[in-house]
Formats: sequence, structure tokens, C-alpha cells
Amino acid sequence: MLPVSFHPEVKREIKESFDWYQEQSLGLGHEFTQELKEAIDSVSSLPSAWTKMG
Repeated sequence: MLPVSFHPEVKREIKESFDWYQEQSLGLGHEFTQELKEAIDSVSSLPSAWTKMG
């Protein structure tokens, strides 16, 4: 797997998104972070399938 890097503000944006989803429905924030982790794992394991940004 290749490392995936993010802009420094991504951590804040993920936290804000998690909080927003949790406000919509308890537990939805955790589903959001699980989906995000799976997407990052997919990019890391199959990097040529995705467009490089930045």
C-alpha cells in the first residue's frame, strides 16, 4: 500500500463532517468515518485507479 497524504486542514474538515452527521442521526458520524477509511484504503491499495490531485 502506498501512503496517502492530505492537506493539513483535512483533519478539521473530517471532524466537522463527523459532528454534522452525528447531529443528523446518532451513529451516522461513525458510518461516515468508516466509509472514509475504506475509500482511503482503496486509494492506497489501487493508486493507479484514481486521479492524482495536487
